[in-house]
Amino acid sequence: MLKEELLPGAVFNRIYTVTNDWTAISLGTGNVPCLSSAALVIAVENLAYQNIQKTLEDGFTSVGIKIEVTHLFPSAIESEFQVELHLIRLENNRTDFNITVTSGERILATGFHRRAIVNHESFLGKISPR
Repeated sequence: MLKEELLPGAVFNRIYTVTNDWTAISLGTGNVPCLSSAALVIAVENLAYQNIQKTLEDGFTSVGIKIEVTHLFPSAIESEFQVELHLIRLENNRTDFNITVTSGERILATGFHRRAIVNHESFLGKISPR
């Protein structure tokens, strides 16, 4: 499953810029022109997925199975924010991350994210038919 070592204590981070596409208005989750919680979740999942995927053997992927986010402060269009994920547990096929999102010195959001490492084909075989 893992081709590279992935250990608790690993830290992944990335800086994102708030675009109009990531606002609550654009995503239909509110009527304010600032970073939506939905976009913040996308940033967290994107960062976790990209960094886990690098460590997996061919035929495996990771899927988000749990996320809890407390969004504390708004972020304006064109402002930058940093997502930082701390891997706190890797057990069997599950990864657990603590989430911290900052802009400068301000903590914008905190939370928890869990992903499952799965066989790609087996996972697709579980999709419910239309």
